[in-house]
Amino acid sequence: MLFLVFPKAEHKNFAQDKDGRFMCPQCISSYKQKGHLVRHIKYECGVEPQFQCHLCFRKFKHKSNLKAHYLFLHKSSFFFPCLTLQLSVMQDE
Repeated sequence: MLFLVFPKAEHKNFAQDKDGRFMCPQCISSYKQKGHLVRHIKYECGVEPQFQCHLCFRKFKHKSNLKAHYLFLHKSSFFFPCLTLQLSVMQDE
């Protein structure tokens, strides 16, 4: 059986400014969509980067940035096999 676990921040009511943007309670950032604020709180605001390159040890706040780092800097999709096709298509062009 599969259980989905949502961060507590998703269920919280966040303050909105006069333009309807959701405001971060910890910094000055604001977002049009509540989900973007939730992502900001979970991965960015006052949080150390959680995703690290195993080749050069650089850290990233988002997994997508780490994937792009592997593809473009190290020219490797070893840690992300699903990107192998993307890498081979890019090299063929």
